[in-house]
Amino acid sequence: MRILLFDLKNSKIITYLNVNIESSDDFVSKILQYICTYIYVNTQLLNTNFKGYSLKYIITIKNKQCFYTRFEYDNNIASFPINVIKGVYSKIRTNTVIIVIEPVL
Repeated sequence: MRILLFDLKNSKIITYLNVNIESSDDFVSKILQYICTYIYVNTQLLNTNFKGYSLKYIITIKNKQCFYTRFEYDNNIASFPINVIKGVYSKIRTNTVIIVIEPVL
């Protein structure tokens, strides 16, 4: 499966990954890993440049043809919608997933 992490603010693909996904749990794990890594790196870069950072993000998971889900995430793993992401895995009909991350200002 290809996972594209897209930065809507800068209109660019941040990460393009080819990963082996064998189950919905594996899918949730990879999605959470990539989102948290992006948020951590982005937060550290913005913080070191004294620009501040967002505490909340709007995460959209889709592909080119259809929209799967959109949720607000505050970088707290306890608030991550695991069951929603598992449901997304069951709906995927293509081999590419796009994750769009937008800071809530």
